[in-house]
Amino acid sequence: MEVTNIEKGSTSFSIQKYKDGTIAPFSDVLAIEEPLLIKLHTPDGHVEDLVITMQTPTHQKELVTGFLYTDGIINQLEDIVEIRLSENEALVTLSKHPSKLQTRNTVSTAACGMCGKTSLDAIKLIREFDMNSYQQSFSLQNLLLLDAQLREAQVLFEATGGIHAAALFDMQGQVLSTMEDIGRHNAVDKAIGHMLIHGLANDDIGLFVSGRAGFELVQKCLVSGISIMVAVGAPSSLAVDYAQKYGLTLIGFLQQDRFNIYTHPQRLRVNGIELEKS
Repeated sequence: MEVTNIEKGSTSFSIQKYKDGTIAPFSDVLAIEEPLLIKLHTPDGHVEDLVITMQTPTHQKELVTGFLYTDGIINQLEDIVEIRLSENEALVTLSKHPSKLQTRNTVSTAACGMCGKTSLDAIKLIREFDMNSYQQSFSLQNLLLLDAQLREAQVLFEATGGIHAAALFDMQGQVLSTMEDIGRHNAVDKAIGHMLIHGLANDDIGLFVSGRAGFELVQKCLVSGISIMVAVGAPSSLAVDYAQKYGLTLIGFLQQDRFNIYTHPQRLRVNGIELEKS
């Protein structure tokens, strides 16, 4: 299982720590947050700045690949000829002109996957998948295994306490890869980039996130053809609306012994029996 490299994603910082009535020097571990400028090199030789995203510098090729895919810049992995990484910059050579190109007018912060977009069209889906044709189903009992697996794989969160995670899992409830980033949307883009780079079938996996299920994360699932999303936290009303409309099974508040099913329970089974569609 692929996990985050803690050495690349964190740094030490000398602080003063108060405990039990005394103050003493202490070496704290911080999650790294730094800008990454994504630039596009199109077949006509033109180079254009696309976006600056604030990110944790691990699995950057996965991050760039996933971002370009979920943002509609590319439609398949083959649209990328090369990703060349240098300090705080990723130059992406494309095999053809982007199907969609809308540069953002601000920095995309670690807190917001929609930052800098200037049109309400940004909440529309750039591609749709027929999730009703998917044949897979997930055991409720196996989903309960996810929480412990994600906690074990969150090495940066364990070290810093300030990081998000997104994990891909299979129908048996086994985590296939775990990506961490200071931005929850970046962690999801890294996971989706991993899916594309490693040729994982989107109709055979689910996505598990360590925080809440916001609309922007649900949107990334939908445009990537992932039909089940599990979150440790709560979903928003817009996330539930989109999940219901476009066929995503959305689960929130996952713990080791419980969770809430918000939409499309028919992909879940108990003791081999699939739940009915609500």
